[in-house]
Amino acid sequence: MKVAALQLGSMALGDAKLDYYWRICASKGVKILLLGEYVLNLFFKEIENLPSNMVAEQSERHLESIREFSKIYSTILIAPLVIFKKGKLYKSLVIASGGEVQFYHQQRLIPFDHWNEARFFANSLPKNPKNPPVFEIDGIKIAPLFGYEAHFDEFWLKFKRLDVDLTLIPSASTFDSLNRWREMLKTRAFLNSCYILRANRVGEYQMESSTWKFYGDTLWVKPNGEIEDSLGEKEELLLGELDQGYLEEIRRSWAFR
Repeated sequence: MKVAALQLGSMALGDAKLDYYWRICASKGVKILLLGEYVLNLFFKEIENLPSNMVAEQSERHLESIREFSKIYSTILIAPLVIFKKGKLYKSLVIASGGEVQFYHQQRLIPFDHWNEARFFANSLPKNPKNPPVFEIDGIKIAPLFGYEAHFDEFWLKFKRLDVDLTLIPSASTFDSLNRWREMLKTRAFLNSCYILRANRVGEYQMESSTWKFYGDTLWVKPNGEIEDSLGEKEELLLGELDQGYLEEIRRSWAFR
């Protein structure tokens, strides 16, 4: 099964690039296209300073385009999007296929002083999180998980019990976290005997005293814990192929699940 991760900076003002890459993926028989966090929207620190109605208008415009594109292209889109509902903003994930969309609201949000999504968004943060959505394509079980959520064991235990074969992780990682992310996802893939596709944002956010650089390094990680492919720091498309026979071989060899 072919999958793809699109590595971009923010395209909050238009969907031409999304249309372009989505078309390419559909033409190559790609089943899933994953976007990073804060690609359809501006970065979080910028959203913090915008009126909610402006954020809502941007997101609704993207959502309309996503619905229309998903009617045209067979590839399923998985993309983070800030949702406006009943006067509040929610950090969510859109799963789009055939003109229909499904939403997953993030259940663990960054709470740091310099980057506090937990305080800003209206998402519910349950002590015991619910299962993220799990769907199946060609006998492969697939589940999405936000970048910050990937740090929490409870989600991976759920995925192991649910026999998830492929975990999709959109992220917006910055600072000096590249090696930490690589080691974490390699370990998660190995211990859960699953493939991981991680799409990370690129670009910069300029503060008065510093620049936040989103370094890319979008990854395709095999269930033996090895990185099979990765991207650099620029706009690129990563294509990966999931081998179900190899996945079953790894599970028999290590018997972790």
